[in-house]
Amino acid sequence: MPFPQTVDEMKAHGYELSSAGDTCRALECRASIDWWRTPKQKWLPTNAGTAMPHWKTCKKPDQFGKKRQ
Repeated sequence: MPFPQTVDEMKAHGYELSSAGDTCRALECRASIDWWRTPKQKWLPTNAGTAMPHWKTCKKPDQFGKKRQ
């Protein structure tokens, strides 16, 4: 299944908005983000009011997420 392109599509596919208007913790970024719970119960930060995953636009995405070996 392709990733939903709109907030309405996210809701229709079982994503649940958990927290709106938080701020990215990266000091260089500080963008407004919304937190969603995916259908597989994972956390997903998006740019506020959009379906765009925040790590695609974050100025410091390497500070977050799983560490690759």
